[in-house]
Amino acid sequence: MWQGIHRAATQIQLVSVDKSKHRPSVDRCAMILEAQLQNDPNGRAWREYLMLDKIHRYAQPNTAVSAEWRQQLAQDVLWRINSPQLSTKQQQLMQSEPFANLGNALQTWATSPVDYLQLVDELERFELHRRPSDSRHLAEYYQRLRWAPAPAANALARQLDSHYRNANIRVAMSVTLMNNMLPQPETVEKGVKDFILGSRVFGTSHTAAKLHLTLVPHPQRLQMVLNAAGTVDSNTRSLNGPASFRNRGNATYAAQKLFSIHPQGIQAAKATAEAEGTTRLLGIQTDYDDIPLISSLARTIAEQEYDEQSARANRIMERRIEQQVASELDREATAQVLRAKDSFQQKILTPLQKRNLNPQALHLETTEQRAIIRYRIAGHHQLAAYTPRPQAPADSLLSVQVHQSAINNTLSSLGLAGNEFTLVELIDHLKSTFNLLELDTPQDLPEGVVVRFANHDPVRVLLKEGEVKIVLKLSKVATPTGRRWTNFYVLATYRPQNSRVAATLVRDDVISIAGSRIGFGERVALQAIFNKVFSQDRPIELLPEEFTRQRGFENARLNQFICTDGWLGLAVGPESGYVSRRQPSTTR
Repeated sequence: MWQGIHRAATQIQLVSVDKSKHRPSVDRCAMILEAQLQNDPNGRAWREYLMLDKIHRYAQPNTAVSAEWRQQLAQDVLWRINSPQLSTKQQQLMQSEPFANLGNALQTWATSPVDYLQLVDELERFELHRRPSDSRHLAEYYQRLRWAPAPAANALARQLDSHYRNANIRVAMSVTLMNNMLPQPETVEKGVKDFILGSRVFGTSHTAAKLHLTLVPHPQRLQMVLNAAGTVDSNTRSLNGPASFRNRGNATYAAQKLFSIHPQGIQAAKATAEAEGTTRLLGIQTDYDDIPLISSLARTIAEQEYDEQSARANRIMERRIEQQVASELDREATAQVLRAKDSFQQKILTPLQKRNLNPQALHLETTEQRAIIRYRIAGHHQLAAYTPRPQAPADSLLSVQVHQSAINNTLSSLGLAGNEFTLVELIDHLKSTFNLLELDTPQDLPEGVVVRFANHDPVRVLLKEGEVKIVLKLSKVATPTGRRWTNFYVLATYRPQNSRVAATLVRDDVISIAGSRIGFGERVALQAIFNKVFSQDRPIELLPEEFTRQRGFENARLNQFICTDGWLGLAVGPESGYVSRRQPSTTR
C-alpha cells in the first residue's frame, strides 16, 4: 500500500494536467446524449437514471454549485454508468460512444488533487479507530483516485478497493442441505384421454417423482442442475374399431434443467427428458365375443394388429411422457426460481438499493459440494470488509460470515444522524425502512422518551473478542417529566448463545453509560431507560425459527458461532459436530 501511494504521488504531477485538458465538455456530452435519447422509447428513463437535468444545472458557468457538489454528482453518475447491476445489453449500451463520452468527460468533475501525506494519516487513523466517519474519508480518497487521469493513482484505487472494500458477507451452502430442503412433489393421479395410432385411449395414470440437485462446478457462477426421476404407471383401455384392449403401462423417466446464476441475472436452459416404458396387454374384447367361431377369429386378428403396432405405440407414449415431463419441469421450476428471485429483490435488494448501499455480488463460485456467494453491501462512499474472514468448519452444511461494515453501512443509511425520535417513532422508522411492518412494537418501551442522535457515528456495531457491542452516540435524551441528559454514549454488549440450531445473541447484565457530564445518579436513570430499549427479554435471533424448522435441519446443529476481528461467523453442520468458539483460521 505504501509503495502504491509513493508511485501515485510521483506520477500524478506528471500526467494529470495533460490528460484532463483534452477531455470534452461535460455539458456538451450530456446535450449530445440527450439528443440521441429523444427518439428512444426508454429515453426518459435513461435521462433520469443518468441525472442529465442535474448535470445541465451543475454545468452552467454562473451556477452557485461548489466543486464538491459537482464531484459527488459525477461520482454518482459514473457509478451508475459502470454499475455491475446492469444487464449485459445495458452494459454494452453504456460502452457505446455517447454514453462513454459522457463518462469520460465526468471524470474531470469526479476527481481532485490528492494530499498523499493526508491519505497516509487517514489510513493510520482508520486502522486505529475504525470509525464509520473515518471510513467515509478513506472512501472519498478511493473515489478521487479511481477517476484520476493517472494509471498509478488508478492502481492505488484498486488496492484500496481490494484491501478496504472487500466482500462483507459470505454465504456457503452445501448440496447436501439443498437436497434435504428441496420439497418433493406428491404422487399425482389423473385421467388419461388420448388418441394414439387411430385408437382412443382413456383411463388413469399415477406419476411419482423424486427431485435432486447436483452442482456444476464453475469459478464465477452458481450452476446447478435440477434432476427429476420418476415413474408413470397407467391403467388404460384403448378402442380401435370393434376391439378394445385393457393395458397396464409402466414407464420410468429422467429429466434435467440447468440453472446458471451470475451477477447480471439468471439463465435457465430448456429442460430435457428421457423416458423408457413398457405396456402389457391385460385383455381383449370385441363386438363379436358373443358369436361362436367368429369371436375367436376376431380376437386373433385384433391381437395381431395390437402386436404389430405395440412397439410404435410404446415409442409414441415415451415421447409424450418426455414432452410432458420436460414441459412441467420447465414451468414449475422456472416459476419457483422467479418467485425466489422476486422475493430476494423485494425483501433485500430493493431496500438496500433505496438506501444507496449498492448491493453487489463480488464473487460467485460453484464446487461439487457447495454454492458460495461473496457479497458487498457498501455505497461507493463507504468502505466494506478490511480484515481477514474466519473460515467455517469443513463439514458445514451452511455457513454465513458477516463483517461489521455491512451492518454499519446499513445503519449509516437510516438517516439517524442529528435527528430526533420518540422510542416508538424510532422503532416505526426502522420497521418502515426494512419493510418489516408486520413486526410488533415492544410494549415495554418507556413512554414519551425522546432521543436525538449525534451528528456523526450515531450508531455503531463492533464485533470482536467474542462479543457484539452496540454503541449509541446521543446528543440528547429527554423524558416527559422534564429530565434531560446530553452528549453521552450507550454501550450494550451481547454474547453468542446457542442451542442446537438456534443462534441467539443475549445481552450482558450491565448497560454502560459514558459521558463527561453524566454522574452516578444520571447513569442509573439512563440505565433504567436503556435496559428496556435493549431488554434481556428480547434476545436477538440470527437464525429465525421458521428457517431452521424447514426440512434438512432435523439432524443438524450449530457448529460455529463466533465474533472476531470485525466478523460474525456461524455455521450449521452435522448433529455429530461440536460448537467452535475458538479463533479459527482466516482468509480474505
